[in-house]
Amino acid sequence: MAHVTAQQLREHLGSRRFLELADLDGDGSVDSEELAALEAALSRAESELASHTGTKYAKLKDEDVTPALLGHLVDTTAYYLSSTGDVISEEVIRRHKESVMWAKAVGKSKAQLGSESGEDFTTRVPSVRRRGPDREFTIAKTEGLL
Repeated sequence: MAHVTAQQLREHLGSRRFLELADLDGDGSVDSEELAALEAALSRAESELASHTGTKYAKLKDEDVTPALLGHLVDTTAYYLSSTGDVISEEVIRRHKESVMWAKAVGKSKAQLGSESGEDFTTRVPSVRRRGPDREFTIAKTEGLL
């Protein structure tokens, strides 16, 4: 399956949405550790969707990533990033389940990636919000303890 980079996600989502997704400690920027977590979640999302689409799209090229596929990758990536936090919203869980169902349908030729039909697909942009008290054990707060 095609590889989607963090930069492609930033371009797709825009800076504000990208920051909501990738800024795990809420400090207003995406540092190298958060970028690594994003890349890992993105890779895991790609792997999961590829496993459901089967061999039909195993050799999909990077330039063949459709807006529909990218939207489902974003939803699945948001799910894996949110599951590392304290709270995961029902919306993120629902979107992940929908993405898995879509990927399975694509694998069974009951749905398309988007480029084959010529339809104008709009992608969904998940809103990942952390709820609850501020985290006590952030990198910044624990720096120098060890």
